[in-house]
Parts: sequence; C-alpha cells; structure tokens
Amino acid sequence: MFIARVSVLAAAGLAAFLGLIDRTPPGAPPPTFAKDIAPILYKRCASCHSDSRIAPFSLVGYENARQRALTIAKVTEQGYMPPWKAKHGYGEFRDVQSLTPNEKKLFTEWAAGGAPAGNLSEAPTPPIVVPGWRLGKPDLIISPEKATKIPATGRDFFRDYMIDPHITKPTWVRAIDFQPSNQGTVHHIIPSLMVKEEADKLRKVKFDFDDNSWKSVDVETYNTLGFWSTGAPPFLSPDGTAFLIKPGDCFLLNVHYKPKGKPEMEQPQVAL
Repeated sequence: MFIARVSVLAAAGLAAFLGLIDRTPPGAPPPTFAKDIAPILYKRCASCHSDSRIAPFSLVGYENARQRALTIAKVTEQGYMPPWKAKHGYGEFRDVQSLTPNEKKLFTEWAAGGAPAGNLSEAPTPPIVVPGWRLGKPDLIISPEKATKIPATGRDFFRDYMIDPHITKPTWVRAIDFQPSNQGTVHHIIPSLMVKEEADKLRKVKFDFDDNSWKSVDVETYNTLGFWSTGAPPFLSPDGTAFLIKPGDCFLLNVHYKPKGKPEMEQPQVAL
C-alpha cells in the first residue's frame, strides 16, 4: 500500500511539473538548442558539466543536453542549479552564477517543446575545459600523507589532516586551487593555517584513522585560505592582497567526503 501510494504521488508530481513547464505561447516556435540553449549551457554550466571531471555528466553538445532536457528545466526552475546560495537583494556579488528569469524560462519552454536542436551549424563553439590545474603550474602542492578509503555506501564523513609545507621563509600566497583525485567523492575542502605552537600540540594527538587523520581536532587556526566545493573556481585573492605563510606554519585540511556507489581511494590536492 505504501509503495503504491508513493508511486501515485511521484506520478502526480511529474505530471504537475510537466504541466508547469508547458509555457510556450500558442503558435510560437519553442526555443532551440543552437540558438537559445547552448549559449546558456556553455556560459553557466559547462565549466562543471563537461570533461572537467567535476560534475557527473556532460552538457556539452546537443545529444547530451537533449537527454536531460526535463531535468535541466526542473533543477533550474527550482534554483537548485547552477549552485548559488546568495539571495537576490542582499548585496552585490562578483562572478554571480545564478540564472536570470528569462534564462530559466528558455529552459522550461525548450523542454516543453520537445528539446528541438535547431540549426546545429549555428550553435556556439563549446568551451574548451582543460583538465588539471586551472591557473597553470603551481608553485607548491600540498596533500594528505596517505589516501583515505571511501566506502561504496554509507553516510558522509569528515577528516582533518595536518600538512607541513616546510616553508623556510615568509611566503605570500596569491591564489589557491583544489583537485580531488576522483570525481564525486569530495563535497568540500577547507584549508586553514596553524602557527607552529598549535601544530606541535597536534603532533602529540593520536590519529583516529590509519590514513593519519582525525575525525575532529581542537586546535586554533588563524586564517582560512579559500574554500572549495564541487564546481567552485580557483580562489584568487583581490589585487594587492595575499595570504602570508610563516616558517613553522602548518595547514589543517578539513575534507568532507561522500560515498558514491563504489569504493574509492581519495587523496585531494591543494595548489598554491
């Protein structure tokens, strides 16, 4: 009885959504991929949904987008994609990733109209997403000493790692990039700095896990060097500013992991 009721509710929800997206004015041709949809996807979505290994599937090219037309319409209508948490009207932000009302409308009308291709020869050139470090060769790469086992199933979990960058002189860091070793295993990474005294305290604390990590540590950090979550661009400090790392300072790397259906070994890297 419960399964049947859930199935009925799911069917009703899908029917309601299909009715919701049927907005193309009577007699008006629906938007096409080549003219209307590809420019939005390539500007707003392809940095993750491509061969970049960040998102779980690509939206580059007509066939890739057509197969997910209804999903695209639904998640953009709901504001779930592209991920942008800031609410309109609460300040001005750089690099805004949210869609405009008209862009959302084009997605819903395109899906409702059967996701037509249009003249694909007139579609914009797909962006080139180069795998690897997005700011060029790093000056320094830090990473946990050992890889962490990610089970196939189960709850998300967190690990804290201490990393000594072996800095021998005061060093200014302008930009930071992040790179998990697997797709979909890391939710976010936060690197913070500890002074030598705090690092020495942590060296005396027994590891909680055999990957030389802790579940959580009680140490004081004095600076956070950026933040990475799936799809985030590299962190670039504003002109004229930078982070200072002093000799003896160590990183505390906090990583949020998530099972993705098969066992993995993960050893994320942070480039400075």
